[in-house]
Amino acid sequence: MFYGMSKVKPLLSVAEAWRDVETQIGRRLSSRFPIEPMEVDSLRNQESGGRLTPTRARELCSVLERVGFEETRHRGGHACYQHEDGRRTEIPFHGDDEIGVDLLKRILRDVRLSRQEYLRLLREKT
Repeated sequence: MFYGMSKVKPLLSVAEAWRDVETQIGRRLSSRFPIEPMEVDSLRNQESGGRLTPTRARELCSVLERVGFEETRHRGGHACYQHEDGRRTEIPFHGDDEIGVDLLKRILRDVRLSRQEYLRLLREKT
């Protein structure tokens, strides 16, 4: 064991670390942080409309069709969708696999659809 290892503290969350520093110096620092860091993340997600989650290809295609995209071709495991203004993208269909968040972001960028708009259309489903 290294010298002084018995005094090492376990890793703390940001809020716990701030409280620990406050008690050591004897004054309040967290006036800059009026709410806990985890609460900030949840508020940010509520303001932005929610978080993207993996989705099925069929659900994504139905959203694209409601926005005005048409399926131009379906070859193998990929369907190509195109809008009359020239935007286009390719959606992978591989069984019941879900489309991951990174690929979903890329598809939304290709079709110039905001995350908020996509999530609103996904909630409206019917």
